[in-house]
Amino acid sequence: MRRLVLLPLLFLLLAAAPGCVRRGLVVESEPPGAEVWIDGDPAGLTPVRLSFSHYGAREIVLSKGGYALVKRLQDIQAPWYERFPIDFLTENLWPGTLVDERYFVYTLQPLPPEQADPDKVYERAKAMQEP
Repeated sequence: MRRLVLLPLLFLLLAAAPGCVRRGLVVESEPPGAEVWIDGDPAGLTPVRLSFSHYGAREIVLSKGGYALVKRLQDIQAPWYERFPIDFLTENLWPGTLVDERYFVYTLQPLPPEQADPDKVYERAKAMQEP
């Protein structure tokens, strides 16, 4: 009789303390202070930290004056506990919080002097317009 009472009580306890997976993405750059866009949306200046809800490929773009643009298609694979059917347990029944934080560091390359100087870029553009 006691087992019959404990089993539903255990189930209620597990249902009352649902699991949670906290997913985070950290993008850093060398040098810091680059503008970051993730999937076409502005995310802020590096270092930037944000959360995400699903795994898969993300387009990450970094831009900083005087440096070449960095554009990467970054694949974010799900960890083992986020794959079917285990993900149901970790998302709904696991009594704690699992943290999955991904770090990506990109090195920005300086532009050559003729491309970094805005006046020289303007002169080249103007020369290209002339017939």
